[in-house]
Amino acid sequence: MLLARNLRLGSGMDLITRNTQSTTSAEPAWNLPGAPQAFEGGRRALRAGFLGPATSIFRALASQESREDVWLSLAETELALGRIAQSRVILAQIPWSIQRAVLEVECALGSGETIRALCLWGELSASVPSDPRVRFLEGRMMALGGQSQEAEVVFLALASDPDVGARACAWAVFCAVRRGDTDGARHLLGQLRDDDAVCEGLRECIATQAGIDWSPSERVEPATCRSWSDRWTGWWMRGGQ
Repeated sequence: MLLARNLRLGSGMDLITRNTQSTTSAEPAWNLPGAPQAFEGGRRALRAGFLGPATSIFRALASQESREDVWLSLAETELALGRIAQSRVILAQIPWSIQRAVLEVECALGSGETIRALCLWGELSASVPSDPRVRFLEGRMMALGGQSQEAEVVFLALASDPDVGARACAWAVFCAVRRGDTDGARHLLGQLRDDDAVCEGLRECIATQAGIDWSPSERVEPATCRSWSDRWTGWWMRGGQ
């Protein structure tokens, strides 16, 4: 049976309609030729902070594809743009998955709903405690709660994970430099991706706060990089909270 649900953005602009097959254990095949390549391009744009192109790609794909990875990526992009309400509307239309639950925690953190974020993460941790995405959130909760040393151990254990490794390494750097371990931070800084706006924002923040040399990467969107630098700086000044 086909389910069709209209999503509406907070701005009043219609979002495309999502048609989904009954829940299955595997994603459906792509409908459009070249869609997988476009999707990967959108993921790269999202990672580098080029949020306008990422949004255009995911919206175009979502108009034709029912795959949940497309819709999750669209929700993630809305979240990256600060449109938390829109992200939540999209997530509500997607069957439960670990990635959907992770994004719901991120939405709660992004809107300052710390207690809700902790509750959602607690439920997720109880069901799938060993999943790298869940363990990454555990480290985030520790770091934001001021437990920098414990959080750094969690992040370093995840540094080689293909999904969360880059961001985990960035958070490990943040925890190290917040503890005053400048030498450890310098070593880890060299391992951060230069096509990730989150990582580059951290480099800019550390250059300002700790005086560690930094050359801006041309592979990330400057405004998004600066936004992440401001966010890291805010966490730094609040002691990680």
